[in-house]
Amino acid sequence: MTHGEDRPPCEHIDEIANLADQAVAAQAYYQQSQDVENEMHASRIRVRAERQLGVILKRMAQNGERRGPGDPDTSRGATSLNGLGIPRDRASRAMQLADVPEEEFETALSRPGVAQPRRILDERKPATALPQQQRLLPRCYRSAPNQPDAAEQ
Repeated sequence: MTHGEDRPPCEHIDEIANLADQAVAAQAYYQQSQDVENEMHASRIRVRAERQLGVILKRMAQNGERRGPGDPDTSRGATSLNGLGIPRDRASRAMQLADVPEEEFETALSRPGVAQPRRILDERKPATALPQQQRLLPRCYRSAPNQPDAAEQ
């Protein structure tokens, strides 16, 4: 992959999924060879490809080319995620990335370090969401949310 391939030009779902998979392999290779610059570049290509996959999946759903979960109607010729060979969690993450506004997405990708889809999506969550450490704790061990004082009520 050269540095000129920042934006995936693919429009077919199998091409874009293949590009994302190749970027994952390149990222792993560069990580093992300790080539940080190319590892970051491959991670950005992967995240952009994942986002493009989400754009295509959303467009397919809107055009009736893709069946949703529990939609048994095969008469329209719509394809399921399973039929496309895309795991549901990957499709969900890709469609969430597609919902990120372009400017916000590019800003997140321009930050130093390896690009991670989860980091981009976590930055969009409201501040009221529990921190990762608290989400892992059982409810009985979580700290109570800030309660207003009796004088404020």
